[in-house]
Amino acid sequence: AALAAANNRLWSVSSINPRQAQYTKLLRRGYAPEWNGNLTVRVPGSEDPLTAVGVLPDGRVLLFSQSAIYYTYGEGPSDTGQGAGFAEPALLTDTVGCENKRSVVFGDFGCMFQGERGFYLVDRGLSLTYVGLPYEESNTGPVLATAIDGLRSEVIFYSGRVEDGNQQRWVFNYLRQQ
Repeated sequence: AALAAANNRLWSVSSINPRQAQYTKLLRRGYAPEWNGNLTVRVPGSEDPLTAVGVLPDGRVLLFSQSAIYYTYGEGPSDTGQGAGFAEPALLTDTVGCENKRSVVFGDFGCMFQGERGFYLVDRGLSLTYVGLPYEESNTGPVLATAIDGLRSEVIFYSGRVEDGNQQRWVFNYLRQQ
C-alpha cells in the first residue's frame, strides 16, 4: 500500500527520497497524523526506489522495492525524538519485490502482494511463499484494488483493465492456503 499503519504510526514511501520510508509521530485520538522530515528509515546499500509498504501482525514493517523486500521493527522514538529508533532495515529477499502498491494487503495472515511472477505471501515468521501458481498463466493485468473478507477468511484482488470492461477477481483463502 502507499500507506500502512503499524506501531501506532502511519508509514509511507518518502516523496522526497524514494529510497526511504517515512513515519509519523505517535498517533493520538482527535489529532491529525503529524509528519516530520526527520522521521525516516533508509534501506541500506540499495539504489532501488521503494515501491510500497506493508505490515505484519506483530508490527514489523515491510519495505518493498521492485526486486527486494526489507523489514524493520521497534517502537521508534518518542514525539520529542527520545528513545530508540526503528531497527535498520534488514534484507528479507533480493529475488522478489512488489511491482504494484495497490496489490499490497495485510492482516492476521501476514502480507500479500503482486510481484513480477504473480502473488506472494510473507507470513508471520517472515517466510516468503509463492501462492499465485493457479493463476500464473492467466493474464490478470494490474491489481486495481484489494479487500479482505474476514467472514470467509479470504483476500480478494480485483484486477483487469477498466477500459476493456474485463475485470477479474483473484481470491485467496488464507486458512486453507489456496
